[in-house]
Amino acid sequence: MDATLRLYRATYWFGQGSASSVAIGMGPGEVAPSLLNALAELGTVTSLLAPNGNHRLGVRGGQERFPEAVLYAPELMLDRVGAKAVRGRPPRPMAELVERLPAGVELLVPPHVKRPDVVGHFATPAGGLWYLNDLVVNLDSLGKPPLSWLLGFLDFRVGLAVNGFGCRNVVVQDRPAFARWFAEELERVPPIGAVFGHGEPVLQPEPFRGLAAEMRAALRVPAS
Repeated sequence: MDATLRLYRATYWFGQGSASSVAIGMGPGEVAPSLLNALAELGTVTSLLAPNGNHRLGVRGGQERFPEAVLYAPELMLDRVGAKAVRGRPPRPMAELVERLPAGVELLVPPHVKRPDVVGHFATPAGGLWYLNDLVVNLDSLGKPPLSWLLGFLDFRVGLAVNGFGCRNVVVQDRPAFARWFAEELERVPPIGAVFGHGEPVLQPEPFRGLAAEMRAALRVPAS
């Protein structure tokens, strides 16, 4: 996606649903000519990260394909992710990976949550590119029934949107505090775009300008 940053994204499918994986270049190297090339052609895979406790079904396959890579997960999700890991190779705390990240790459677990969901910021010449997994999605379709019925019931919609049901009922613990943090984070690292765990990237800043207000509304927090 960005040859200077060495950030890569690929979509995979599970049944009617889809999700995305993101690869980060952590050292010097040349960019492979196509994302269709095997991930190994991008360079040596040193780390695997499960961004939350739900995106864990691929960790065993990743460990088997890249036996030298270390698996990481947010601290509160180590046991849950570890249940899907290769026996004898449990995940390490994500904090250890954060210490090794190259300049311009930031991975963090938001505060005020009960179930972690990793957020990323990537510095580019044009500004900050965000990574959002389950907090905010950018669906181009709700799929076919019965998946579309379920997603509609859970308040999903096509386009860039806060995952209101997930934020309210699964991820966030202190709604007012989280809404404040999210608004402050948008000011600290104004997004020029984002890559998502679900949906196509958005590579322009305009769609994010009302995102803080949308998060407050999704969490049902009155505007201050």
